[in-house]
Amino acid sequence: MVEFQQLAGRVWVCAGDPDPDFVQAGVALVADERGSVLIDAGQSPSHAREIQLALAAAGLPTPRWLVYTHHHWDHVWGACAWPDVEIVGHVTGAELLRAEAARPWSIPYLRAEVLCNRRLGPSFPAYWYATSPATARR
Repeated sequence: MVEFQQLAGRVWVCAGDPDPDFVQAGVALVADERGSVLIDAGQSPSHAREIQLALAAAGLPTPRWLVYTHHHWDHVWGACAWPDVEIVGHVTGAELLRAEAARPWSIPYLRAEVLCNRRLGPSFPAYWYATSPATARR
């Protein structure tokens, strides 16, 4: 279960998973009377929905803006669960995200990529894990 902890003043953090085999980045929120800014989207739609529940449980305002720190999947794949926010990020990230979206994401593709580059071993299996409802971690 994810939850927000107040870091300082108007800054809240929802820490990532400490298990290095379970890639799940944290998110942060800066809240004020105009609304709030969510820092990163979560790693999947289901992760983003958990973040939304944690926001509500903490009594924090719904985000008006979503800022991408960078283009990695575990920071942006939850964006589709935030339909009413304005997304802010660096222009170079847009090109990288378009390239990522064009990949043929499938189990055979992920396996082949890991065989070609062993350094992808920890994160590529987590792609599938993050988006597979049958294996969603609670």
